[in-house]
Amino acid sequence: MSACTRIVPLSLLILALVGPAAAQQAKPQPEVMDEVIVTAPRNGEPGFQESQEYHQQEYQRLHAMFGKPMAAQPRGDQVFAAGGTMNGPNNRSAARDQIQNAPRLRDTLAAD
Repeated sequence: MSACTRIVPLSLLILALVGPAAAQQAKPQPEVMDEVIVTAPRNGEPGFQESQEYHQQEYQRLHAMFGKPMAAQPRGDQVFAAGGTMNGPNNRSAARDQIQNAPRLRDTLAAD
């Protein structure tokens, strides 16, 4: 093997190894910028924390003046008891009887 046949593969190998490293050094590195987080209120509106603190103070002031509100009473029993004698949703006989036995309009508005 001649010296020329040895040099060509070695030079190609060196170029293959050195080429990408030289290309990386030639590229300018992008500048790393710090993130800027904007925390200013929008349109002059208060932030969540400020709004929460204001409402807490207002609730304390109102509780001191009027006391705490009573707990809500569920009305489900009252609403379902309004059905009266109806046994089911398809039994409208009681309602029909009430309508038929109701006083007539001419009787209620008649002059005495």
